[in-house]
Amino acid sequence: MITEGDGLFGIYRGVVENNNDLNEAGRCQIRILGIHPISKDITDGLPTENLPWAEPACPIFGGISQVGIFGVPCQGAHVFLFFESGNRTQPRYFATAPGMPLEPPNGDLGFYDPDEIFPTEPGGQPDWYKSNGFGGTPPEYVDSFAIIDKSGNRIEFDSTDGQEKVIIGVGSGAATIFHKDGSRETHLASGTESVYTGGKVEVNSGDSKSVISGSETKTVGSSNESVMGDKKKMIMGSQDTMIMGILNQVTGGLSYQSKGDSKIMAAGDIDFIGDGNVQVKSNTWDVKIKATAQNIKMQALLGSVDGLSRSVSSMATLNASYGGLILTSVGGGLITDVSSIVLTKISSSTIVMISAPIIMIG
Repeated sequence: MITEGDGLFGIYRGVVENNNDLNEAGRCQIRILGIHPISKDITDGLPTENLPWAEPACPIFGGISQVGIFGVPCQGAHVFLFFESGNRTQPRYFATAPGMPLEPPNGDLGFYDPDEIFPTEPGGQPDWYKSNGFGGTPPEYVDSFAIIDKSGNRIEFDSTDGQEKVIIGVGSGAATIFHKDGSRETHLASGTESVYTGGKVEVNSGDSKSVISGSETKTVGSSNESVMGDKKKMIMGSQDTMIMGILNQVTGGLSYQSKGDSKIMAAGDIDFIGDGNVQVKSNTWDVKIKATAQNIKMQALLGSVDGLSRSVSSMATLNASYGGLILTSVGGGLITDVSSIVLTKISSSTIVMISAPIIMIG
């Protein structure tokens, strides 16, 4: 045992027993091998609270005004340290010494974690971090560099030939992977949320693929989407779109195909306006235009309204009103004098009033 008056010059090994510095200055109370006893009894040993506080000798980066690399070793960790000017009351720790713990911690003795948390895997396994490559091929031992905290949050650098990447991950398993070719791979847990307090700009000069096994909900203040080429969207299930404001769509052309039934419902008016012809057509079944509560109005401001069919059935329950001429063609020829024509039969409906001359041609 080194005595009080000896100058302590050299490098020593110790075990961190308390890393909770009330000053939050990175200091630790460390029991030093060969200097401090294993007993914590105050009569024949040295309690943890009586150990001198060891200041950290941090890496050269920064070192002042909260600039640098910061972190305290876990309780139970082996560290290297020295005594400044050989003074036993001025220990300085500067590096850790990962080992192979053989037994669980014993908080009653010195040189152990008093909280009996670390080491978490005693039994001869090395404390060295073993990367799993995050679902891929694990990196070569000599090609892996990592920064890990006790919760599993980590930054990993894999320099293995052919799989170079950087992994930024958390203890839950979520991670973002940056590959050597510049591509990015993101793994997120279910129910995750992305929050951007500022703007977001995402530029993708290549292909992009998004696969969502569950549901997706998007809420935006406003959205602008520009597609310079083609865009294809495939929805295997149903799609519900709710627009509280006005929907304006401007296209070079529009083609709409439905494999099943389609329905357009509006609480207000619906206008179909075209600079050219507007056509509603069915290749196989009937085309029905129906007004449940009000009238159906067909009006041509410049041209005419044409009704062409091999069979025409016009039915009105109460009133059929025609403001122009009614031309009925039943054959050849042309009749200009209608004074002698007698209308003898009207089938399938009752006409109450016809407010125009009736001309029958045939």
